[in-house]
Amino acid sequence: MIQLPPRVTVVLGSGGAGGWMFHLGVLRALQSEADFLLSDASRVIATSAGAGVAAPVLMGTSPADTEAALMTPPSGDEREAFSEARDANRDRGLERFVPAAPNLASRVLSNPILAGSGLLPAGIIPTTGLARADSVRDTDRWPPSLWITATRLSDGQPCVFGPGRLDAPLQLAVQASQAIPGAFAPVEINGERYVDGGLVSPNHAKLALEDPCDLVILVSVQSRPGLRATRVQARRRLGSELAALSDAGLPTVLVEVDDATNAWFRGFPRSSSDNGPVIQQHAAGLTRQALRRWAESGSGPA
Repeated sequence: MIQLPPRVTVVLGSGGAGGWMFHLGVLRALQSEADFLLSDASRVIATSAGAGVAAPVLMGTSPADTEAALMTPPSGDEREAFSEARDANRDRGLERFVPAAPNLASRVLSNPILAGSGLLPAGIIPTTGLARADSVRDTDRWPPSLWITATRLSDGQPCVFGPGRLDAPLQLAVQASQAIPGAFAPVEINGERYVDGGLVSPNHAKLALEDPCDLVILVSVQSRPGLRATRVQARRRLGSELAALSDAGLPTVLVEVDDATNAWFRGFPRSSSDNGPVIQQHAAGLTRQALRRWAESGSGPA
């Protein structure tokens, strides 16, 4: 059994539905390999898919039940809400093609993904299904260790919800962090509209520098292999964040999607719904390898 230090920050990044499965596999391996639960972390930094997993698990939902909630098909009420939103959008005529945040186009050199997202029309898919677990929906509480990131649509600034940061109902923060521009409707919180936290950074790992800790476990899904612009930018951002953590002398265990695991992401869950357990198995194996490398490097506790 690998012994982790007392203060561990866990970073669960963006990555879509495949990211949900990957994060769940990582959490299961942390428990089996190091007897470490997500609730044992001194800080959990969650972005997009990471927020979809971290919030229910920290609220007491088991990983198995979290998986079941995330993968449950839309309910009749959710399908009806989407149909109503689609019909209302059609009634807007040409107005429905207006960019959601055209001012973000000025960010094209520093962050082309963010700039392009601002030029998309506001999405119409309701976000309620992104926070389906009862432990997240039916609560006024917030896990004390959890920070959830989102992007403020008005100016493209990253924002953090959680204790000591911006206030928001947990279910709205979870929805906002996963609201992919152009698809899902922006989530309004305290008069501001928010969208996917992964637009600015896939992981927001630099937030780990704001809290004292002995180790960072960084789970980066969006940086998986591939030439899509989102993945290329994610790998670049990841490199910058790893350098910042290294410069601060903060040991980091990186768990990242490899080529073999990436093959199982293709088509999931629309055309390959059975791939979820396989993604989790691969994630667990990669986590065990990363933990053992860290322990064997002499970075572990004496």
